[in-house]
Amino acid sequence: MPSLSADLDQQLEELLAESIEGAQQREASAFDELTGGNADELVLFGAGSLGRRILAGLREIGIEPLCFVDSNNVRWGQKLDALSVIGPCEGAKLYGSRAVFVVTIWRGEGAERMSSTVAPTRM
Repeated sequence: MPSLSADLDQQLEELLAESIEGAQQREASAFDELTGGNADELVLFGAGSLGRRILAGLREIGIEPLCFVDSNNVRWGQKLDALSVIGPCEGAKLYGSRAVFVVTIWRGEGAERMSSTVAPTRM
């Protein structure tokens, strides 16, 4: 039985050997494959700044999530960008068996910030 490290090495080699066209096709189809065709049944888990940015991006492509789920009970019952915020237990009860939960939480540690992670590198 191959080790996890060997499996990861194999996956990395396959990705590095992939053509640009293959990577573009994988990128274009990954969301649909991961959601199992239920893109119209999304719940965003995390109502912070990343969740709101994801919401804006989804709306740009015509997808309206069902709600935000957030562990911060201060946000429960609020609407953020016209989308309701509910707690995790309520979200699981209402949507757990039919929706795709997309985790939209970013917690950079220390001085790490998302802008430095996604900024282009200079060579």
